Amino acid sequence: MTTKRLGLIMNGVTGRMGLNQHLIRSIIAIRDQGGVLLSNGDRMLPDPILIGRDAEKVERLARRFNVERWSTDLDKALAAKDDTIFFDAATTQARPASLTKATNAYFAIATTAARHMMRRGTGVILVMAGGREAIPSLGGSHVAWSALAGMCRQLAAELGPHGIRVAWLLSPGSPDPDGGPDANADGGLLHRRPSYDDVAVFAASDWAR
Repeated sequence: MTTKRLGLIMNGVTGRMGLNQHLIRSIIAIRDQGGVLLSNGDRMLPDPILIGRDAEKVERLARRFNVERWSTDLDKALAAKDDTIFFDAATTQARPASLTKATNAYFAIATTAARHMMRRGTGVILVMAGGREAIPSLGGSHVAWSALAGMCRQLAAELGPHGIRVAWLLSPGSPDPDGGPDANADGGLLHRRPSYDDVAVFAASDWAR
């Protein structure tokens, strides 16, 4: 069994939503329990870098939760190759720049992957985001999701003739991480709640056409 590092950039975590729900209850809790156990027996351990505009607040937060890395330089953090996930909980006023960077990153990744898939004549690009309903305290999340939905439709139109599917996964919530039994799932193919792996495999398969 090995432990795999998951580097993630957490921007705006000094705010209420970013601090309580996402940093404390999610990332710190997962880290303190030893990470997420994967199906092959390995563990995925989050390694966050905390980003904020107020250096004193961010440093104090990092010390409080024993997070080694923090910064006020978002651009430098985004340029780091070892941190592959960007989480944004910045204030609404600060969101336009972050939304632009996040959307540009998705576009760059999708088009780079598409060039390789076009040479093979086949491939699937999956994009997963939240629901349609606007929810208070989520800032510009739905703005970014709408932009990504439009980008997916455009990519699907352009890449379809090359044998490439672009699938937009609309997520109303999260599946059971353990894929445990579910009384409401008896009539399904798996007879249990799907795991993240199940969803990704199905969406990338020909069954999802």
